[in-house]
Amino acid sequence: MKNNNDLVNEWFKKADEDILTIENNLKAEKIPTSTVCFHSQQSAEKYLKGYLSYKEIEFEFVHDMEYLINLATENEKKFEELIEVVKKLDKYSVKIRYSYFYTPTLEEAKESYEMAVKIRDFVLSLLKGKM
Repeated sequence: MKNNNDLVNEWFKKADEDILTIENNLKAEKIPTSTVCFHSQQSAEKYLKGYLSYKEIEFEFVHDMEYLINLATENEKKFEELIEVVKKLDKYSVKIRYSYFYTPTLEEAKESYEMAVKIRDFVLSLLKGKM
């Protein structure tokens, strides 16, 4: 059976793989912007799930970042400063892959990456020295 820190680290490892995917794609000659945006959302979502797991806050396994940020905010009010970021990123979840055809611009892709990094850094700063 996995301990809580193992679960948290698994969430963060998967989130970091999404970040690596983004960084590799941003270096490509032809940048797949929807892929960058999707993985930005996925990374941020996994960092939120890792935080909730660390705090032992139960959550449904959904791709709804507003739901996740609301749970995190109930525990730590500082998450309120990320609500607008989460709303922007949430539009790039699985919906972008299956619900409609939309190709984000390169500017949107780069912004989504910056938002994912912001959420990663925020979560890790809250947990610094605790794991």
